[in-house]
Amino acid sequence: MGKKEELTEIVGSQQVIVDTHSIEKLSRDESLVRPTSPAFIVKPRNTDEVQQIVKWANETLTPLVPISSGDPHFRGDSVPGVDGAVIVDLSDMKQILRVDRKNRVAMIEPGVTFGELCPELEKEGLRPNMPLLPRRRKSVVESVSEPGDASTPAGYISRRMMQVISSWYSKNLAVEVKKGLQKKVENGGWTKLAPLGYLNKYDGQKSWIEIDPKLGALVSQAFKEFATGKWTLEGWADHAFSLGWRSRRGNRIGKQAWSSIFHHRCYIGETWLKAGDMSIKGSHSPLVDEATFVQVQEVLRGHDKHKQRTQRHKYLLRGLVYSLEADSPCWSETHQRKGISYYRSRSRGNQSHVFYNTRVVEEQLPDIFRSITISEDVRQVMRHGLADWFDSETDTSEELKAAEARLAKLRTMEKNLQQLYLEEDISHHDFKEHRARIEAERSRLTNTVAAVKQRQNLVKADFEIALQLATELDYLYDRGNFDERRLLCETVLKRLYVEEGTVTKVELNSPFALIASRAKSSGAVTSGGAKMIFPH
Repeated sequence: MGKKEELTEIVGSQQVIVDTHSIEKLSRDESLVRPTSPAFIVKPRNTDEVQQIVKWANETLTPLVPISSGDPHFRGDSVPGVDGAVIVDLSDMKQILRVDRKNRVAMIEPGVTFGELCPELEKEGLRPNMPLLPRRRKSVVESVSEPGDASTPAGYISRRMMQVISSWYSKNLAVEVKKGLQKKVENGGWTKLAPLGYLNKYDGQKSWIEIDPKLGALVSQAFKEFATGKWTLEGWADHAFSLGWRSRRGNRIGKQAWSSIFHHRCYIGETWLKAGDMSIKGSHSPLVDEATFVQVQEVLRGHDKHKQRTQRHKYLLRGLVYSLEADSPCWSETHQRKGISYYRSRSRGNQSHVFYNTRVVEEQLPDIFRSITISEDVRQVMRHGLADWFDSETDTSEELKAAEARLAKLRTMEKNLQQLYLEEDISHHDFKEHRARIEAERSRLTNTVAAVKQRQNLVKADFEIALQLATELDYLYDRGNFDERRLLCETVLKRLYVEEGTVTKVELNSPFALIASRAKSSGAVTSGGAKMIFPH
């Protein structure tokens, strides 16, 4: 029984595809990977069939190539690497097994696409995190399994850019949730777990909190007792425990928990969304009057023996600033007594270190990002131009040409060696020794050719991502928080050259340097006062 018949027994004759058009279509993709035709295409419909196919492949030593998305494919991972492989097309496995709104988790089969998942999530008020806006036919599982190889420079920059973009899609998702929570707070609602003394209530449509009939009175009494000033937090915790007061779970209420209770403004009928927000009047009933609450705060302040903690400072351009006066990279430091942060040159210039105020240097970043942001029209033009440039680079790759020329020469050498052996001009021992050397070198060169072509393909994909990102640099910086701005600076900027507090030159990371240089040559970007350093 042949392999086709064995696969037919597993999935049925309709699910084993052998027609020439389908085989040819999946033997190549949009990448530079060498086309290789699969032996068959098999389309399982459930996990049992997948398990049987994997077991069969182990028994017959048949390579498997899984795919789940419709075409086009770009990274070469859908093309078999060897002859005789079987492509396992999982696109028929389309069950959405579960959508858990509470935990924001969906369990799906690999054939489910974004076009099929999004409507189901919308029914639950959810939406997926979709970096780079994948097409509707794109498999969700395949999309999240393409992070790029971070062990290569191209893969690293691609991973960093994906982190920036994913961060923004996650932030947009969070914004929608916060809008609903903010609306609830504005209407006097409570959006979190009810504090001790209250209970969370939910009727299927709306939620609220109300006084716990068991613990509410105890919390009110605790405020009145502590307001007298005769208790410390530790003393009150021990006294409350001796009276039999327990938490909802029946545990002892420690002094830290009592400190949180006595500081909690929910007990005077106020509500807010997050720490630091201005509290407003809530719709729930207070457990403590405001005068008693204020007196408790005075008592707590009198008991506070904690010293001011040392603040940990963050620096937006750590490791990126270079001092031209000192001809040296800069450290990031903060003067603890004055509270001033600055970038200090590592070496001395004119007998002393050079200092730059972090605020002065970082205030120039919006203009820098604005100057290297390109428009959508420019992106389209550059996309076609860069595609032509990559094609020409592929044709002129010296490493690739040298490896392919040497492979051709090795084939000739092998034929001549075989001829010499047949004519008995060399011994069997010499024949085996020379052939082993040829095979070893051919294996090494074959790997080199494959690696060069794969690297070219990955770099081209990275430039596509960078072009998309380059249209939104100013927006990402202006709207980002500190961590997102720091990530953006690391991704785009390689070094900022500063002189007398002014950024005079900007060196960009690849591929942004190439994009900016080509955009500048066409007048699409301006320097914004700082000189851009571009690759030759």
